[in-house]
Amino acid sequence: MEKNVLVITDDENSKIVRTLLKYKIFPVIRRSIPSAIQILKFLNVGAIIIEDEHKSVDTLEFVLNIRDINLNTPILISNRYQKHKVINKIKNFGQIIIFDETDNNLDSKIKKIVLN
Repeated sequence: MEKNVLVITDDENSKIVRTLLKYKIFPVIRRSIPSAIQILKFLNVGAIIIEDEHKSVDTLEFVLNIRDINLNTPILISNRYQKHKVINKIKNFGQIIIFDETDNNLDSKIKKIVLN
């Protein structure tokens, strides 16, 4: 069974998207939380990557919504735009990984998490 990876991003050519494609994982890209939530209701996803913090996105609220739907899906969140307080609150939830897009080992970390 093919794993679907949901990516919340404004950049369809981001490093994360390119990394997934490199491993033959075709991401389901969404730009808004409502459309991401709809996808989660109908599509089995193996991981969720929140790449950008949008002005209209409350990351904590989104994570809570995801956990209402599925408690076990790994969620990867870029720390690029996140506020320190938000990251500390989110870290308390299970299966949350905060990543740094400048990390030299990011490719292997994504491969390990997504392909597990």
